[in-house]
Parts: sequence; C-alpha cells; structure tokens
Amino acid sequence: MGALFGVLLVMVASQADGGTTADPEAARKLLFMVQYVAGDYSGAVDGAGVVTNADEYAEAVQTMKEANALYARLKPNGPQGAALSSLAALVDTKAAPPKVETSGRALVDALTRELNITPAPSRIPDLDTGARLYAVACVKCHGAEGKGDGPAAAGLKPPPAPLQDPAWADSRAPFHIFNTLTLGIAGTGMASFAAVYDEDNRWALAFYVLTLRRPAQPPKAHPALNVVTLASQSNQQLVAKLVADKVAPDAAAALNLVDAARRVAPEALSPAVALSRVADAAKKAAELSNKEQRAAAQDLVASAYFESMEPVEPELRRGWPDEVTRLEGAITNLRKAISDGLPVDALANDVAMQADVLRGRVGGVGPAKAAKAPPWGLLGGGLAVALLVIAGLFVLGRRSAA
Repeated sequence: MGALFGVLLVMVASQADGGTTADPEAARKLLFMVQYVAGDYSGAVDGAGVVTNADEYAEAVQTMKEANALYARLKPNGPQGAALSSLAALVDTKAAPPKVETSGRALVDALTRELNITPAPSRIPDLDTGARLYAVACVKCHGAEGKGDGPAAAGLKPPPAPLQDPAWADSRAPFHIFNTLTLGIAGTGMASFAAVYDEDNRWALAFYVLTLRRPAQPPKAHPALNVVTLASQSNQQLVAKLVADKVAPDAAAALNLVDAARRVAPEALSPAVALSRVADAAKKAAELSNKEQRAAAQDLVASAYFESMEPVEPELRRGWPDEVTRLEGAITNLRKAISDGLPVDALANDVAMQADVLRGRVGGVGPAKAAKAPPWGLLGGGLAVALLVIAGLFVLGRRSAA
C-alpha cells in the first residue's frame, strides 16, 4: 500500500445547505483515501483475517481515521458518516479483503455523488497521448511494460506498483488512477502530476495505464460500455456486471470483453443523438417512477444527462443558451419530482419537448434516425451543465453501487 498517509492539510466545514463542498481539493483527497484503502487492503490482510504486512495494515487503520476526521469537517453530520465508520471498523477488525473492497467501492460511489466530484473525464481520453506521457513520466519507475522494473525502481521503497499485474489492475478504475496522478502518494516515489499535466492528460494517462494489464487476448467485439462506466468502475466491477447481465457466460469471457473495451478509442456523439437519448431517458424514467421504481428512474435521468448531454453542452450553449437553460431546468424539475414521489408524466414530456426544440435548432434527427452508440460511450467536452445538475441534485437520490 505504500508509506503512511500524511495528515491532510486542508480540512474545512461544509456549506450550511450540505449540497456542495466548500473545498474540492479536500473532498478529492477524502475520496482518494477511501479508494486507496479499498484497493490496497488485500496487501495487508489475508482472507483469514491475518495481517500479512504490518506496515500496510497500520497505514490502512490510520488512513481510515484520517478519512473519518476529514469527512466530519467537510460534512458535519453528513449521510456517509456511518458508512465511513463502518468501513473503519472492518479495517480495525481485520475483516476479509472482499468485505473491505465491496464496502469501499460502495462508499466511493456515494461520496462521489455527495461531494459533487466528477468521476469521468470532460473529454474523450486519447490513448495515444496516454502512451506518450507514460513513456515520458512513468517508464523510469514502472518500466516500459508496467512490470515495476524501470531503471529507478531499485531505489524506491515501497517499490513501484506492478501495473501489468492483473491483481493490481483489475481492482482499480481509471478514476482511482486519475486521483493518484492528481494527488500523489505521500511517503512514496509516486509524486503528484497535477502541476505537470492538465486534467485531460492525466485522464489519458489513467486510461492508458489499464491497457498495460497482461492481456488475455481480447476479442475484436466488445460490449457497449460508456466512458463514464469505464472511468468509474474497475475491471472486477465490470466483469461482475457483464456476467450478471448475461453479456458474457463467465468471468473469463467477461474479462476479455472488458480488456477489449479499454483498448478501443471512442467516437464523439453528435448533439442530435445526445438530445434524443435525454428525451428517451425522461420518458422511460417516468414509466419507472410510475411503477414506484424511483431510484432506478433517478439513476436513468442522471446517467443519460451526464453521459449524453454534458459532452455536447458547450457546443449547444454557444448557439442556443436559452434553450439549453430551459432543458436544464426541465430535467431538474423532473428529478426533483421523482425524488419527492410527485406526478412526473407532464414533467417528462416537458424534458422531451425541450430536447426536441434543441434538436430542431441543430437540424437534428429523432430517435428513429439516431446513430448507434459508440462502444466506449458518449463523453466529449465541458462540465458546466453536469456539475450544476450534480451539485444540486445528487443528494436527492441514491444509486446502489455497482
């Protein structure tokens, strides 16, 4: 896991309404601490609850103490306080790694929403750029193939992470790697690259790192996993989902599909198709809400908006700012009604109507003519709309962690 985390320097109270976090840097550090414990705890404790590395176990215990203290300052009496305490208790009692990993992943998902942290890039990651940056900044420690055998590795303690090792790679999402690149790891050779590479480059590098995983001959075909899903979920999570959804017959076949999806460059989505998807999601969400499946409805609207509308929002806003604002408001009203258990049909129709208006402005087509979604999903550029919606509304509904 590395050396002991240093005490975080920035700890601030949340704003009174609890809807936003006053210090984004501290919020990201908190999230990274939970990611770190969830991802590295298995290197400290075995399945029988026996400590296999005393230093790493002590670090896990200390990190959870700091995480609980930081959350209490960021969000006094916040809704995830109990979950953080529960995760700390699992670590304290030397619970089996799968329990810690599962609880940690669920908590990362919940904290991401509550703290309004975007778990995906604002532009489609360029794997070629990631490869180039890796050769410049990472090879000297991690080695050309990610084996941890770079020329500077011998002098590092703890040693560089074995990026090629499936045991390491399969437990980490690009979001985790992006946060590592952004914050660094105190007491190790892993420095922060925030001052060296901008967010787009750090995301490109984060996505590229997972292509170093020892491949299992990935097939040419792969599932339609959008970029948000690929960014925020680990291989293990994606494998479980593909098997549960019967996309793959078993874990080995699913892992091949995930490997393939991570190695394919995505295409951008057109504004017309994005708007069609938002309209369709609103209608389907209304159906779910009317069946008392409000959590699923909330998730559908939020996901469709973030994955479809957010990438094309800058382009739309440059030409039709008023229409974008009206669509934004219609989606907000729909999500609030779903959360409050109010009638939603008229509000869903309003979302669809506003989306149709915008689609008409751009000379778009209806859903029947929409192009097939690209395999990697729907992410392009800009975060303004998504952040506005997330900041005000993610606290209204909760999704089950993948």
